Amino acid sequence: MAAAAVLLCPGLRRSVGPRRALSGPAGAGSSLLGKKGAMACTVAVEESISDHYNNQIRTLMEEDPEKYKELMQIIKQCRDDEWEHHDIGLEHDAERVSKC
Repeated sequence: MAAAAVLLCPGLRRSVGPRRALSGPAGAGSSLLGKKGAMACTVAVEESISDHYNNQIRTLMEEDPEKYKELMQIIKQCRDDEWEHHDIGLEHDAERVSKC
């Protein structure tokens, strides 16, 4: 869905490069941290993704909220889905990870 937002809205930028390239190894690496560590990584990643969606929504609001009303609804649904993953991480002790 975010890709559609980028294609439809030239003013929006899509995350590419290091963040995208490291997402697979980071996901695999977080599994080595155990359940709580993996959940802590999930919470952090979902927070970042939700922030990205919120930035897209803000950009669309500044551009033309009426024109992008339907697109903003799609982005909001995607953001809410990611935030649900965030909350699941918290429910599974993400905040109980020992700090280094």
